[in-house]
Amino acid sequence: MIGVLSKTELELEPLFDEVQADLLIVKDYQGLVYLPQWNFNSIGMIIPSKGYQVKMEAPGILTY
Repeated sequence: MIGVLSKTELELEPLFDEVQADLLIVKDYQGLVYLPQWNFNSIGMIIPSKGYQVKMEAPGILTY
């Protein structure tokens, strides 16, 4: 789980560039998903104060 502490909306895909190799899925509270293996993003933008579930193949550090 990650929380968005930014005060503005962020583009999802560039945010996860650092961990892209190990990223499997990102899911929001509505069930919308980002699936990088299939180049599919139904989430769109990351919204401030929302939480997101992130599943990865290996541990990683997300910096934004």
